[in-house]
Amino acid sequence: AFLAMDVCRFRAQECDEESAFLQSLPMQKLNPPQVPVALESACASYFRGFDNISINPDSMTVTDASLSNEVLANILDVPAIADLNHTVPMLHYMPGITMNPEFGTRGKLAVPLVGDYGCLKPGPPTEGICGWYRVTEYDGCDFPVNGDFYRGAFDGFPELKYVHNSGVIRGCESKIISTRYACYLPGPTPVHCDECQANPTPHG
Repeated sequence: AFLAMDVCRFRAQECDEESAFLQSLPMQKLNPPQVPVALESACASYFRGFDNISINPDSMTVTDASLSNEVLANILDVPAIADLNHTVPMLHYMPGITMNPEFGTRGKLAVPLVGDYGCLKPGPPTEGICGWYRVTEYDGCDFPVNGDFYRGAFDGFPELKYVHNSGVIRGCESKIISTRYACYLPGPTPVHCDECQANPTPHG
């Protein structure tokens, strides 16, 4: 500070001019730093997996094709399911599912709804047997929100129209960005998939 005052004593005019210049500069309003908004998961705390990835409400689906047709036939009390020659995938979540004409029947399933987007909670029925839930992200998929899904959740009665038995949305095969699995035991209790039986979900 002493040096600065000493310099200004001998260069008073220059110091005055510099001070006047600085005061003439327009004041710039600094915006506060932007805090990233956390993405709300479509399925609350479920299906995040151990990497804690949110289920994007606009681009991700959660499907389950790991149940045998025999078990599913008993759960839904629809014996004909046991005679089908393809796996029946269950839509736990799909963007726009709340707009489906059969959405009201989803709430009558044994598996309750979670969150605000119409997602169905995981509900593997057999003790000691994992449910494998496929989480698929798409870019530009035209989701079949008006599809005639049985009880608002199942495709494949009597044929698959909208979803492959692997859980992939038909017509969006080339628009897949990523696929991963979240596994649960009854409870539901999240577990690492490598601790489960082999994945029974058809691939594709």
